[in-house]
Amino acid sequence: MIGIDMKKGIFILLLLGQSAFAQTALETCLTQAEQYASPGGTTGLNANCYDEVFAAAEVKNKDISEDGNLEIFGHQKVVFTRYFDGTTTNKYFHSGEHTRLSEGIHHLHLDVTNHKIIGLVGNPKAVYSWKIRMGGNLIPSERINSGDLASATAVSLDEVNSHLIVIHQNSGTLTFYSQSACEDGKLPEHQIDIKRTLGGGATQMVSPVDAAVSASRNELYVLDSNLNKILVFASNASGDVAPLRSINVTGLGTLVKIDYKATADKLRVTDSTGTSAEFSP
Repeated sequence: MIGIDMKKGIFILLLLGQSAFAQTALETCLTQAEQYASPGGTTGLNANCYDEVFAAAEVKNKDISEDGNLEIFGHQKVVFTRYFDGTTTNKYFHSGEHTRLSEGIHHLHLDVTNHKIIGLVGNPKAVYSWKIRMGGNLIPSERINSGDLASATAVSLDEVNSHLIVIHQNSGTLTFYSQSACEDGKLPEHQIDIKRTLGGGATQMVSPVDAAVSASRNELYVLDSNLNKILVFASNASGDVAPLRSINVTGLGTLVKIDYKATADKLRVTDSTGTSAEFSP
């Protein structure tokens, strides 16, 4: 008859074995992603990689459309997309040398309107975007390489003013670029200069981690993890200006993500464990 201590030992060994297997499976997926479509490299990813990468992806590297039909998530060297077109669920992935994902992902944001993935990636940091339904080892459709991004921690969109929002958590500032900014572009909207900056003592921002904009309300919502608050500004706010108001966030852990849900007119805040709560603007 097996003793209680021996049973515990067997149980622990089984858990360790399962953990090691899961880690090996993920590492295989990441290796395949790095070598995807390269000379002598892999021609695809294992079928289990979709689930492996989803489980490993941090909350800040997951995003989903309001209707739930479009979802992105990424970890280290690969980004997956799930897109339901009304009939079929389609899955795509971006990986390989040309994608610029080989040096890691800092933050991902879903551009639902233009069906693009926007990512803060690499070292030195850069902002890239990829077309969702053109997966594979493809060069980004837009890119910004700038020394101003060295302290960047997250990205979002201000579609009211056609701006890309870059969050700098440690300095408590937000910088805004043209939404179409691209260092390879020739048109005025492709310029990669900073269009405006929001920051300073009057803004009350201490540790901003994410931002969202409401077109109907014409407001900018900045989630501050140190204050446990949503700071509300006019969507075109610039400089060292005070927020219009603030919203206390309760019942959550470490705050990492905010989304504005237009249909419900609600702000959804998510913590690092994936737990979410909704608040009225």
